[in-house]
Amino acid sequence: MGGLVYAVSVFLKATDVPREEWRPTGNLTSLYFFCAQGLTGFGGAVAALLVMLWANRVPQPLDLDKMLTLACTGFVSGYVANRLLPAVAESLYSQFKKLAQQNEELFKRTEENGAKIRDAVNLSTALTRAKDYLSGGSFVVEQTSKLLEELSSLAEIYPTNRTLNILLARTWYRAAGAFDQGVSSLQRYIKAKENAKEVDVDMAAAYWNLASYFEEKFEAVGESWRDKAVDAMRRALQIAPSFASELRTDKDFRGLLASEGGRKLLSELPGSGAEPQSGSTAEPHGKPAG
Repeated sequence: MGGLVYAVSVFLKATDVPREEWRPTGNLTSLYFFCAQGLTGFGGAVAALLVMLWANRVPQPLDLDKMLTLACTGFVSGYVANRLLPAVAESLYSQFKKLAQQNEELFKRTEENGAKIRDAVNLSTALTRAKDYLSGGSFVVEQTSKLLEELSSLAEIYPTNRTLNILLARTWYRAAGAFDQGVSSLQRYIKAKENAKEVDVDMAAAYWNLASYFEEKFEAVGESWRDKAVDAMRRALQIAPSFASELRTDKDFRGLLASEGGRKLLSELPGSGAEPQSGSTAEPHGKPAG
């Protein structure tokens, strides 16, 4: 009855509202409308009764007063069911939607974690393969290209990984004979470390490698590569002063140390007893960490 009363109130809405906007038209459509509202009201009354049963609030014993209370409750519930049930449905929909979003986020996190694990495994495998390949000293163009492609792809994922990026530079320089690409790889690594605000011994190792490459270039063609080698070594020593002791005994830099720029560089050092900032060991002459 509550649902039917609500239907009548809607059907008899103010006449200043266009007919098609507020009530059904046609006899058969009107019948469907009243039936639907009546069923909705019945559902609301039953829902109210169930709530009372679950909460143990059904009045007992069922004398006349208690039955009138139930009848009024059912009537009101039937009347408001058209608004109450959609609200309940909306609440359930919101909960289901939230649950679906949580499941989607969990799925994405699972996928991301799986991707990270796969990348980590690929990184470890690629580093081992690159070390073995470079230590062998025998380079094949096809294998070198494949290794460079793999290392370059991983460098995009791990732009601040010391071993990976130094191995990539060495593969360009030693295996592919591409000096410019080797230098560019180290410079990109240094830039990534700067962006990450990681001015540490790993960055110093990259500058050491740059100095090594520039010194070899100077020994091959001369020109201004010696100055670039001195500048790169100066930056390495500024970051990791402990590299100075190793520099003095490194035979690959004898020419540099004997030059005017090298002697000036050594004279600028305050000392060589400080430890590397990040606790890693020095990584001289392009030799990546294990």
